[in-house]
Amino acid sequence: TVQTVSTYMAAESVGGGNMVTVGALDSGSITSGFGTIDTGASTITTTGLISGGSLDIDNVLINGTTIGHTDDTDLITVADGLVTVAGEISVTTLDIGGTNVTSTAAELNLLDGVSGLVQADLTKLAAVDSTAAEINLIDGGTSRGTTAVASGDGILINDGGVMRMTNVDTVSTYFASHTVGGGNIVTTGALDSGSITSGFGTIDTGASTITTTGLISGGSLDIDNVLINGTTIGHTDDTDLMTVADGLLTVAGEVQMTTLDIGGTNVTSTAAELNILDGVTATTAELNLSDLATLGTSAASKVLSVDANNLTIISGAVLNTEDALSDGADIAWNVINSPVAKVTLAGNRSLSAPSGSTPAAGQFVSILVIQDGTGSRTLTFNAVYEFKDDTAPTLTTTAAKGDLFTFRYNGAKWLEVGRNTALTLS
Repeated sequence: TVQTVSTYMAAESVGGGNMVTVGALDSGSITSGFGTIDTGASTITTTGLISGGSLDIDNVLINGTTIGHTDDTDLITVADGLVTVAGEISVTTLDIGGTNVTSTAAELNLLDGVSGLVQADLTKLAAVDSTAAEINLIDGGTSRGTTAVASGDGILINDGGVMRMTNVDTVSTYFASHTVGGGNIVTTGALDSGSITSGFGTIDTGASTITTTGLISGGSLDIDNVLINGTTIGHTDDTDLMTVADGLLTVAGEVQMTTLDIGGTNVTSTAAELNILDGVTATTAELNLSDLATLGTSAASKVLSVDANNLTIISGAVLNTEDALSDGADIAWNVINSPVAKVTLAGNRSLSAPSGSTPAAGQFVSILVIQDGTGSRTLTFNAVYEFKDDTAPTLTTTAAKGDLFTFRYNGAKWLEVGRNTALTLS
């Protein structure tokens, strides 16, 4: 029976080169003389230990204590607690002691070339509690901030090769006790103390203002065209125009002004009026004779004098020159400028009321009315001229003859005081 055959086969060694298929082998072993095992693409699975002299899986080779690549068989060497890589490690995340290293390769490369850096130096980093932002402040490309500096703020300095922290107060004390500056200083804050001495050189503020409430002293001053030097104030073309002394200003030229004030009183006379005195040789006393309040005085060899009775004495003739008026339909007569006048009529005319600033009661005037070569010209007098019986005169009609009229002003009308007619004039 088949059962009898099965029992026999189990008790005997069976097999051979012709056996190419078996069932699920559940016991037994494969020993060193077995040869190569090739499962093709099938999986070899075990929950136990795989041990051997070496392992070659695709391009990964494990041999002894090394794990490598077919082209670099000793890339990794393992030992108790130590992995040695004889090459480059490429990772997405580096974890050291349970903490991820977040620095980039570029940031870590900043240590490349640091002189004398050894493992002991890196170990010192364990004591560093600075933040990345604080360490980045030593980066030359870091943007400058605007944090205000106050007393007690710290400054990092190189103290003889050792980096130390000091404060701004110590630095300020140092600079205050040393001469600082140089040609490279082109901007400063508001300088509130100190002095500029004779060796400073030229000061040029451009168009900016120099302001002081104190004294400005110097050898000379040149402002645009005004020069001050010693006791003289002048112009670039006339440096000694003015000279000053105690209580005295001397002008070696012309003075031009809008108002002249002498001793607190404005001189209201115009230059033309003041020029009337040009050439006058009279004394003050002689000029005062024109003041009728100066009585009982006289000046020898002078035409005008005043006696104690308020009488003006004239020692010579008083001459009013005769002025020719302009002929026209209405003849104008300025009795202030021309109190003695004449006019030649070239037609029938009218004589306007006297003009001038301003006639006063008691003034005498006279006018000579002349016929031209034709004669028989008439003259109509303005109503302000008053004649005897309110009757205006009739002129002489003879050619080249003249009529002379004299008037006295009473403040309202010009009263005729004299008349001569038909006068031969030459």
